[in-house]
Amino acid sequence: MKTTDDPSVRGGGTAPRGGRAPARRTLRGLTQVESRSFPVRAPGWGGDLREVRRSYFRDLSLHYGLEAREEDLDGATGNSYMSMAEQLLPELDSGRPFDYVAIAMTVPNSDPLQSVVSWLVDVLPGSAMPLGVGDQGVVAPFTALRLLSAYTEGERPARSMLLAFDRRFVPYFDDGREGPIPTSDTVVALVFDGQGGGDLTVALSTGVTPAEAGPLASAEIADAGEDVDLIVGRGLEEPAASWPKARVAERGAPCTGIWTRFAEWYGSAPENGRGALLLDHDRGHGYLGHCLYRP
Repeated sequence: MKTTDDPSVRGGGTAPRGGRAPARRTLRGLTQVESRSFPVRAPGWGGDLREVRRSYFRDLSLHYGLEAREEDLDGATGNSYMSMAEQLLPELDSGRPFDYVAIAMTVPNSDPLQSVVSWLVDVLPGSAMPLGVGDQGVVAPFTALRLLSAYTEGERPARSMLLAFDRRFVPYFDDGREGPIPTSDTVVALVFDGQGGGDLTVALSTGVTPAEAGPLASAEIADAGEDVDLIVGRGLEEPAASWPKARVAERGAPCTGIWTRFAEWYGSAPENGRGALLLDHDRGHGYLGHCLYRP
């Protein structure tokens, strides 16, 4: 699997810093957007697997200078990325084979014995090339979409999919230093066939301070025009108060929040050709994500 933790992607170059027009990439043929959230369930760990889990999260926690607490491990939920994807896939159009599948997440998977990427490559029709994005906070899905655009650009109509995940169990981010903590188990899927359907144009700006984020986002809103609906993440919650009719993502879903709102909007989109503008700001990393949908 090809992975990245940097907003520079193949064919896209480094995302410009705040104040400069960001390089934009377009993904064609959006045909389906689905979102599912899952209730807490038992983790299903026991016997020798308990020690595997303890060792796994101890290593992850030490990477952030923290200590995985035993009570947190006992409170882990059983909704791994693979189990969530497994329950969502039947709702997706099986269609023709997939060429690419991208995974975006804010935290690592909860189950060291499962690989959602390997499982997806095995169960999806075709021989999809897997791509993964992490350690970018709320803009991970934006970078994943840019990756898909870079790999599908110039090819025959390629079929691709983005899966974005949030998980509520994060024993090694307990001080919040890595950004908003997920409080839900959610997966969002965007399916592209490369031909029919709408287009997503995606960009990233880097080095954007909280003071700069509002004005830059306002400029994007003005450029998008009057025929789009606005969906914003919690990183833009304060300036969103001045944007009439903005749909704001729920708390506790840093990776999936605005994409869940987009799924709701897409499922009831009016037949008058309106588009949608998705914006979010990751304060810790200084990234501002822009995504414009046109039907």
